[in-house]
This record gives sequence, C-alpha cells and structure tokens, in this order.
Amino acid sequence: MKSTNVTQDARPRFAIAGLFLLFALVLGPVGCQDMVWVAPDDGSVQQGAFNVQVYWSAEMVPSTLRVALNNEEITGSMAPASMSPSFSAEAEIAGVRGMVINPFPGKKLLSAQMNDTYGLPHSATSIFTAASSTPREAFAGGAMVFECTDSFLNSPIQVPGFDMDLGVSELLCKMIPISGIFPAGTSAFPVDSDPFPVLFSVFPEQVTFDLDDTIPNGISLSPVELALSLDFDPGDPSQEGNLCGASFVMEGTVLPVESSVASRYHAAMTQTLRDVSLSFVSGGECVPEFTSPEGAEVMTFNYLASK
Repeated sequence: MKSTNVTQDARPRFAIAGLFLLFALVLGPVGCQDMVWVAPDDGSVQQGAFNVQVYWSAEMVPSTLRVALNNEEITGSMAPASMSPSFSAEAEIAGVRGMVINPFPGKKLLSAQMNDTYGLPHSATSIFTAASSTPREAFAGGAMVFECTDSFLNSPIQVPGFDMDLGVSELLCKMIPISGIFPAGTSAFPVDSDPFPVLFSVFPEQVTFDLDDTIPNGISLSPVELALSLDFDPGDPSQEGNLCGASFVMEGTVLPVESSVASRYHAAMTQTLRDVSLSFVSGGECVPEFTSPEGAEVMTFNYLASK
C-alpha cells in the first residue's frame, strides 16, 4: 500500500464525533422495515429506464409517504400501482410506482419513509445498479477526468430529505476527481495500466481493467488502496484526539452513457469506498481506533466524464 502525506490544513473539516456517527449508521441495525417495501430489490441490476416501487401495509398512512432516489426527492412523480399485490395472507398491500428515465448509469439509493397510524416512521431502502442499454463498445476510452456528481452513505437507515452522513460523503465527493487513461470498450481485457498510474489524481497506483460480469456492458477497475498520513507530530499535546491517519479501498465500474447524452458525456463510473481504517492521536501516538467490517461497502460515489 502506498502512502501519501498531506498537510494538517488539507484535512476534511468534519468533527470526529460526526465520523463515529457516520459509521454507527453504517453498522447499525436495519430498524423497522417490516411495514414498508421498496423495489428494485437491493443488489439488483436495472437496465435503461426503470420502475421504482413502494408498497406498504394497511397500518400505514399514505399521505405521509416520502421517496428519494440518491439525493433527489421523487415523491411527486410516483403514481398509484396498477396492481395491489398481497405479501401475506393477513394484509393487503397498497403501492405506488414511478418510471425513472435514467440517462446516467451507476448505483442508486432508493429510500422511502411513511408514518403509521400512531405517527411512528417506518422506512425501507434499496441500493441497486442502473446499467446502460448502450453497448460497452461505445466507450471510446482515452485520457479522461471523471467528476463526482453525487454520493451516499450505504446505510440501511435513510430519511428522505435528510443527509444521514452530515455532509461527509458530499465533502469527499467534491475532493476526489478521478483522472487517467482508460481503455476503450473494445479492448481485449484484462488490461493493465502499467507503466502509468491510471488513476493519477488522488489514487497514485496502477490498476487492472476487466469485464464486469455482474453489470451489463460494465468495465471493472481493480481495487485501489490508499493510505493517508497527516503531516504533524502526534507527540504535540495540542493534537490529542485528532485524526492522524486513514486507509481505505476504492473499487469501481465504468459504464457507457445512454445514447441520448452521449454527445455531452464520455461515460459514467461508480466507485465504492470500503475497508476503512481511521487512526487518532492518543497518548502521543497515532493509534488505529476504527476499522470497518472487511469488504463492507461504506460509501458510494457516482462520476461522469464530460466531453
């Protein structure tokens, strides 16, 4: 793993308490999701335009429904479902659905919340992938800069209209553009970036590109590890409790954009943040104090490359 030093002033400006709240949400319980359901299902892949759907049990109050897709509230675009399926013998389920025209592929966070007759909120979430109907071969490759357009915390607890990670994912999204030389969609995969570090913005490492077997038309990027060591003396008493080091893994997929926006954009890309380790100054030393579960996705970042 390579290490990159940054100055103390370059540190993200968020409170340590906010970080722990962030990861507590990631690792926390799923909560009361037995009275509201959403579709597409978590982990599924949808291609082109797709339907998002919300269903609820008879104990819920439909007028309190709020639905968001990534950072955008879409409650007003939902229409009553043509069918009211029954998820159990005891309860008839009502529902709404909405067609989402999706020119930008990537991972989507669908979240819904509704109150029951006692005023208590219930929620459901789904993180699924929107693939592109454009063939992978339409991706020309070459030198590109991918700018982060939206991001979200991979937490089962979401409140539409409320930023669950207190702005941390948005801050990181703005800080990490990804630039490099990308192979064309017609390349014979796998393709290694040797001798150049393809992600030469904040990820100074070589990567390997391959076909993504889980996403239609996808080009996968091998995991990229990054370690940050903040440039100050942990022995300085004034640094006690400060963040002094971090390491994490980013792993992504490049997807061609829909033909309707191909004149303006090269491609889209999803990057997931996982295997996070945070170290803080304690007793004059930089001590690891938090490590996320191995392989668990912590945050998702969606990118676009403009022409």
